Amino acid sequence: MEPSLRNAMTRFGGVFATADALAAGVGKKEIGPLVRSGAWHRIRYGVYTTGEVWRSHEREGRIHRLECAAVLRRLERDSVVVSHGSAARLHELVLPAP
Repeated sequence: MEPSLRNAMTRFGGVFATADALAAGVGKKEIGPLVRSGAWHRIRYGVYTTGEVWRSHEREGRIHRLECAAVLRRLERDSVVVSHGSAARLHELVLPAP
């Protein structure tokens, strides 16, 4: 994996955007095959993680953490935060039953 893509994942909680991949030299037509092969995992439109990171979070029951990171990455603003139930889950607080 390109160092610049790894840096993006470090900055954005384990996820990266299409723009990060393109900046790292990954061609737009390469993204689909990487997802289909399992090397990358699409979390939401335009936001990905590696298959290894996804599987690790899945085993540990922490997919929600990646989903929140993907939403924040997609918004592309420094001034947004996760709140309410999502923030509580990230901080491992006890939540009332739905």
